[in-house]
Amino acid sequence: MPDERAFEHHKALQIQSLHNSLLNKPTNRLFSRLSVLIQRNTQAPVELLDVIDSISFDQMLNCRNRAFEHYFVEAFMHGNWASEESKAFSKTLQEQCPNAGGGPLSRAVSKLPVGGTLYHEVLCNHDDSAVVLYLQAPSPGLTDTALCMVLEQMLAAPFFNSLRTEQQLGYIVGTGYVPHNQHPGMAFYIQSPQCSPKHLLDAMTDFLFQQLNEIEFYRFYWPTIQQNLIKQLEERDLTLSMKSQRLWVSLGTQDLGFNRNAKLAEKVKDLTFEEIQDFAHQLAKRERCGELVLFSKGKFEAISTQEKPTINSISQFKQEIPYY
Repeated sequence: MPDERAFEHHKALQIQSLHNSLLNKPTNRLFSRLSVLIQRNTQAPVELLDVIDSISFDQMLNCRNRAFEHYFVEAFMHGNWASEESKAFSKTLQEQCPNAGGGPLSRAVSKLPVGGTLYHEVLCNHDDSAVVLYLQAPSPGLTDTALCMVLEQMLAAPFFNSLRTEQQLGYIVGTGYVPHNQHPGMAFYIQSPQCSPKHLLDAMTDFLFQQLNEIEFYRFYWPTIQQNLIKQLEERDLTLSMKSQRLWVSLGTQDLGFNRNAKLAEKVKDLTFEEIQDFAHQLAKRERCGELVLFSKGKFEAISTQEKPTINSISQFKQEIPYY
């Protein structure tokens, strides 16, 4: 049983950790907030601070008692174990967890609207401005996942070259394939000490529309990108711990065949450039993906969101948005 002194000590540590997370660079703050907005059961440090600061020792004890009345247990054994040992472990676990009858935590993700853009400002005590443009695929299926991976790889180098090397808009510039609970998406981001967030967003969207409408240019590079992506997906685990971690993540996402990467590799092998073209043209016409723009204004003027769909309250957004 924890005592009140230990509770206050760990409460103070949690508060300090949450305060530290609020001091992260703007780009890190934006990606952290993106995870909070997209994943149903992820909470923002800025909202957790208010709650943790006010909780009492008695409240913690009540919560602890309720938690152990009904809960969900998920266990995993991997490595040099005999079958008898794993069965013995399973039996012991069942005996020691008599109240384990609850269901697993929901891994639902927000279903962003297609055809328009949601905006969300993240307050940050930093002079730099930053913007993250997130595009969410319409499904977690293999085709949408493969198309997101391929298009992100195609655009990564040109995006950096255009906005960082040529235009010199900021010193943190990049793209990423960003899944949430296996639901695919792409992110484009810039952090800048000299440009407003509107300037950054305009440059990003201009680049994307131009590249998506001229996707034929990438036909020559497609075989190389395809082979590199297949190689990544078919890469073997270098250590037992890496394999254990991958299998554990697969369990959590209900990939009970432990072969999602292999299936993705096969899907990438089967993709035609014409499918990639169709995907790019649908993106350019805003007919395929949900869009979310997160920004921090730094020392500059904020993006004007008048008459634009805006997320002002995280909790209200989570109550109202539909979920996959």
